[in-house]
Amino acid sequence: MTTHDVIKPDLKHWDFAKRERGLFEKAPVQLPTWRLANFSRKTLASVAEQLSERIPQQPRGLVDDLEPKRAAQLASIGLAAIVVRNIGGILTLVGCGYERESLALGRVNAEAHIRGRQIVDDASGDVARRLLKGRRPGSINAAATRYGSDEDIKFLNRFAHADLLSLRPVSVMRENEIDFDIQLLPQRGAVAPATQLLEAGRQGPAFASVLAEIFEVGFEVPRYVDEQLRYYREHSLDGV
Repeated sequence: MTTHDVIKPDLKHWDFAKRERGLFEKAPVQLPTWRLANFSRKTLASVAEQLSERIPQQPRGLVDDLEPKRAAQLASIGLAAIVVRNIGGILTLVGCGYERESLALGRVNAEAHIRGRQIVDDASGDVARRLLKGRRPGSINAAATRYGSDEDIKFLNRFAHADLLSLRPVSVMRENEIDFDIQLLPQRGAVAPATQLLEAGRQGPAFASVLAEIFEVGFEVPRYVDEQLRYYREHSLDGV
């Protein structure tokens, strides 16, 4: 009979919750783009809410029976909801020190924007209908290349899967270049948190513009959001 050593977990120095709370309380002060990301989600949430009220009630039927315009409107509102919730998730994860993990949500938001652009360019409504049925309207990599986001998708894909190389930002390689020490506790500043929040800040108004195009309306970017985005187009965050 084979016997094995028994590992007894020692929980005393693993106070994740205390560290998460401490990091989250300091995040709005330490991260200059925190407020921008928060305003960004509010901007998109408001636009999506107002436009969703303009969609006429659909009588009972099949998704395949939807007119192209109605299908595009319904699908785009759904994508907007994903972006709003994901920006909230990014704020929470980044705030609590899980910066590496928040990149997966950034990847989903990038995909949502690409799919939104596909909806805009598809007069048949087929892209929207496929999304409403939970199906992919073609390869995301091909679509990303078409809309100039292929490098972003390739980079973020690593963090959306169990890719061990994605642990490098929170690891320290040993001298033999094989073994490495991983930081398991949440931390601030390992994976450019302010830059991630800046990108989240861009995603809200960017997708609101997609909605405006699909619903054929104008869209006014809130003054604070517009000023901040203009500012960061001209000033670097220096990897914060």
